[in-house]
Amino acid sequence: KTVPIPLMVGSIRCIVPDISGPSTEIWYAQVARKGSGQDGEDETFHYRLSPIANACTRSANPGGKGGAFACTLLQDKQQFTAALNALPKELQIFALLKGQSVLDKTLGTCLNWEGAEAALDLAMKWELISKEALETYREDMLKSVMDDIVERQECQELREQGISISDAAEEQLDKLELSPTDVLSGLSDLGLVDVSDDVWRLIL
Repeated sequence: KTVPIPLMVGSIRCIVPDISGPSTEIWYAQVARKGSGQDGEDETFHYRLSPIANACTRSANPGGKGGAFACTLLQDKQQFTAALNALPKELQIFALLKGQSVLDKTLGTCLNWEGAEAALDLAMKWELISKEALETYREDMLKSVMDDIVERQECQELREQGISISDAAEEQLDKLELSPTDVLSGLSDLGLVDVSDDVWRLIL
């Protein structure tokens, strides 16, 4: 069954290229429908994205370039899993972050903090990163926002309003917008994820 990208049922979680196949223009996507599975769990669907030759319409290309793609609903996740596992772990994490940024309707360029945490929580479930690493990253991001508040000399104003610096930092963190590269760079700088030079050259 082939459907246009806007009709894929659910929210895009992850989009990965098929680097092992004969064409690098083939992509696979995992899409989740929240709470529609057994016991209220998310139900997942998997699609094969193929370029449409001589298409009259244009839509967002998963690779960031213009072009129209047809999405074929797959019977199982085997092809998606094979394409995902062919990538280094840091690229798998990046693909999850990219999926959330597409979900945030920024065409892969930006995601909010909720989206970043959702992507990293899934990365933890897929055993790409540890729970401890996620906690370390979140604490570092919160500290960075708190440092910015102090640097902007907003502490006195917050005290007068009865707001703690930590509460203000939490609120500002929720409003923060990051690129997928920003998140991966932060994880790398903290030594939580090893990112090879080849991967940096690929995504920058």
